[in-house]
Amino acid sequence: AMLILDCGLTSDGVHPVSSSLLRSIMMACKQGNVIFVADEVQIGFARTGGKSLWGYENILNRTDHEILNGEFVPDIITMGKPMANGFPIGCVVTRKEISARFATNFKYFNTFGGNPVAATACSAVLEVIQKEDLSRHSNQVGTYLIERLLSLQTHFSKVIVAV
Repeated sequence: AMLILDCGLTSDGVHPVSSSLLRSIMMACKQGNVIFVADEVQIGFARTGGKSLWGYENILNRTDHEILNGEFVPDIITMGKPMANGFPIGCVVTRKEISARFATNFKYFNTFGGNPVAATACSAVLEVIQKEDLSRHSNQVGTYLIERLLSLQTHFSKVIVAV
């Protein structure tokens, strides 16, 4: 069995699941031997602010202890558009034992696999994210936006019902 979850629920905006719910889901998957896939196509690459490139990590607000012990780590992470700032690219990261089972049981072919232009665009984006500390910047801008929206909500509560 497998569960694929966009932790930001980004189909109609950004509505991240709570840290406690995400922890519960991941623990249930671990206990039930269910493969947990973190879909980071929309929320990955510093788009959620926080200390990590990964949206699921920022939602969990993981501790160093959890990271070191491998707790709350997805079995598979999917990535896409943000990797190369909109240039067509996608990526799947997983543990060796999962990819080995996939390679043994399925034939796979990809016309666009190994595209050097896409890989170069991705490399440039990662460099900018790191050099300009965009995770921190995203967090600052997001915090400011929420504060201002909450302020507006106090004056326009009939129009702004939720922030």
